[in-house]
Amino acid sequence: MDDLINGNSNLAPSWDSPENQEWSVSKIHLVELIYALHSREAMNNGAISIKELVMLFETILEVDLGDIYRSWKDIQLRENPTKFLDELKESLLKRLSEED
Repeated sequence: MDDLINGNSNLAPSWDSPENQEWSVSKIHLVELIYALHSREAMNNGAISIKELVMLFETILEVDLGDIYRSWKDIQLRENPTKFLDELKESLLKRLSEED
């Protein structure tokens, strides 16, 4: 993880100006995505804490997510707790169908 953040990995981003990259939707959407990745054990085969995963995304995206546990509670209380994930799926399916 440190290698990726410090750019010492073949997996480091290839764009010229990483400081110009920003998260452009709601921070709660990012929290939803992080919890989904953690729940799926998509990072380090699940051997990463929520706190570490949040720190990784905050560092990469230069964003402060604040109290993620409060955001998680807010997500749980929503009428549709997977709102952003549903939007991602819908957008991907639309893109796939357009490229056929």
